[in-house]
Amino acid sequence: MKKKIILFSILILAAILAVIFWLKPEKKAYPMQTAKAGAVDIEAQPKRLRRGDEMIFTLTLDNHSIDLNYDYLKIAVAVDNDGTLYKPVGWTGGSSGHHVSGDLIFDTLSSKASHIGLNFTGVDDQNISFDWEL
Repeated sequence: MKKKIILFSILILAAILAVIFWLKPEKKAYPMQTAKAGAVDIEAQPKRLRRGDEMIFTLTLDNHSIDLNYDYLKIAVAVDNDGTLYKPVGWTGGSSGHHVSGDLIFDTLSSKASHIGLNFTGVDDQNISFDWEL
């Protein structure tokens, strides 16, 4: 009887672990990408990029010659493979200086998206694009 209880307990534990593993959302690490816009070095990396969830990109802008006093909610846009445009809804970083970093937040990514582009206009009078496959 004791062996049956132990075996039953092991089976229940294995079933619980299997369900937890199966329901665990996919968390993919996306690479940081870099670009140069005139005198400005830009690093961008998805912090959260999952279909059906709000998108968050961590940005770092760095230079030694111009003030980075951009309205990041106006110069950035994300676009998926279906052409759906996403405008940012939040920016956690600074708004001026030679070194700016923060998170750029967008609304929910479509469940049909297979890749996302992150585009900036007017950074040191240039346009910059980043792209990640989901």
